[in-house]
Amino acid sequence: MKYNLNFDYAASILGMILLAIYYIRPKLYDMSARIFQILVACVLFACASEIISTTVNGHLIELPIVIRKIISVTYLTSLNACALIHYRYVIELTKNRKNLLFLKGVFRVGVVLLGLIAGILFFTNWIIYFDKMGAYQHGKLFVLLFLYAGFFVLNSALFMVRIRKNLNTLQKVSVLFFACSMISAFLMIYVFGMDNLLIFFTVLYLFLIYVSLQNPEYYVDSEIGCYNKEAFLKVCEEKLASSQKFTVLSFTANGTDYVNQVFGMDAGLELQKSIAEYYISNFHFSRLFHIEGNHFVYITSHSLKYIEAAYEKTWDFFHEPYPFRNTTISLHPRGAAILIPSVAETAKDILAAVFFSKNKELNNEGRDLFYLSSEYMKAKIRKEHVVHVLKEKIRKKDFELRFMPVFSNETKMLVGVEVLGRARDDEGHLIYPEEYISIAEEMGVIHEIDQIIFEKVCSLLAKLNKSKHSFQTVQINLSSIDMPKSDLSKYVEFIDFFQIPPGIINFEVKESACIESRKELIHNMRILREKGCTFSIDNYGSGFSNMVELMNMRFDMVKIDRSILHEAAIRKEARCVYESIVEMSKNMGYIVQATGIETRNEMHLIESMEVDYVQGFMISEPLTYEELMKVF
Repeated sequence: MKYNLNFDYAASILGMILLAIYYIRPKLYDMSARIFQILVACVLFACASEIISTTVNGHLIELPIVIRKIISVTYLTSLNACALIHYRYVIELTKNRKNLLFLKGVFRVGVVLLGLIAGILFFTNWIIYFDKMGAYQHGKLFVLLFLYAGFFVLNSALFMVRIRKNLNTLQKVSVLFFACSMISAFLMIYVFGMDNLLIFFTVLYLFLIYVSLQNPEYYVDSEIGCYNKEAFLKVCEEKLASSQKFTVLSFTANGTDYVNQVFGMDAGLELQKSIAEYYISNFHFSRLFHIEGNHFVYITSHSLKYIEAAYEKTWDFFHEPYPFRNTTISLHPRGAAILIPSVAETAKDILAAVFFSKNKELNNEGRDLFYLSSEYMKAKIRKEHVVHVLKEKIRKKDFELRFMPVFSNETKMLVGVEVLGRARDDEGHLIYPEEYISIAEEMGVIHEIDQIIFEKVCSLLAKLNKSKHSFQTVQINLSSIDMPKSDLSKYVEFIDFFQIPPGIINFEVKESACIESRKELIHNMRILREKGCTFSIDNYGSGFSNMVELMNMRFDMVKIDRSILHEAAIRKEARCVYESIVEMSKNMGYIVQATGIETRNEMHLIESMEVDYVQGFMISEPLTYEELMKVF
């Protein structure tokens, strides 16, 4: 056996220098950093035991065989542990949650096998032994150490090749260097017996790992004095990968915009820094993250009682006038608690929830902490999806039409249709008006959607005219926001271009629009009425308008809200209300249409009244144009 303590000393010195550099520089204590620390400690432990073992065995120092064997077992176990920990480090680099349980299972089996090998090393002479002269010798099963370490080294390299897209160049180089150096060292041990080269190569590998670790400064907001958004994402990924439950506490202290305007940007940063210092000093927020501006978050596993107490203390502190540069400012603190993983299951979703929690509509301005639920996040994700679909459909003018048949209550013949818009997403799912209208109104694009749908309707009506088919009424919904405020001249242009008889076009106006924007609505109605179009009040009875409103607005048709019909079919009082609406509307000369007929009882009730038109799922569901033509 050949010994060269120079390699051991060099490896030990390099290892200690590396550890000192690591602890001196700032860092983010994530899982990969912790594994790196364990690996360095394991290598240094192996170095120390190797120096002792080499000194004892090489110079045959008189020590009891048991002590010498303990030293040798410690060295060989530590050395093989480096290969196992290296495997765990590669698992951490992959961020592959799909196979994480299996990979960690293999790692745990490796830990058990390492303990078994340590037992065999100490209690048997199969792997190593001391001869009658007290000399250190390799046993017949010494190759087991090669097989064990080689299995994890090669698996790490092969796994790295499979997930190479997830790694940067330095990470790839470090993993391959470890594999190549270990294989070379094994050969040198087997051929020349120079096992101390293995430690030296391992320390060189550690330097590559250290360089390949993300620059700690990348995770620090040096201006504010805490971690940044990138660090927040990394810590969330780590906790999610280990299936931990935790809470993200989101703080927003308003007032920085005012400070920026009055004192300048530097003052705004100074204020943010003082806020961060308050959080850290009062709540031991070792993991406080600055997301942006006046928005901070803290990751904690504390109980909800502690979190609520922390928020109340923060609210009490910042709610009072806050001293800043010889004056005082109001910060209006707000906060939200986000429970993980019930609200979000990926780091990006958690960040989205954090931004969502900052929304003024959700954050309470009172002292109570707002809890962001999974329902809020699902609604937000759904809304973002609908917004994306609407933008695409507007760009492509690709809204689908459905036609709700309208029948004569007297003859039971088809007399018209109500036009309903649909938006279909990329997966083929329909988005209905009940969902997208309010979102489109908020986006300010409802006018564009109404025009796209109306143009499509006019195009289809032009085809019907050529085929000698016609309707008595084609009812088209207009947004309660769009109708009073928009320029409706475009509708007149469509009617003229497609040569549509204006009298069949009936624009439906929600009852709420009559109450909220009466003056503007009357003006716009006049433009289309002069063209020959008619108007109906939709969902009549759901709001607070009365017959006087109907008379002043000069509607042509009353569409009674279906909620009244459902009650009228089961309650005498509601039936009296329904009958009175029908009677007064007829006396004033309006056409009356019953909507939402869903049962036979409701149909029989309507047949007994002087209702002109009827529609509802009991009679027919909304139809495509092709289906409508078969009925027509």
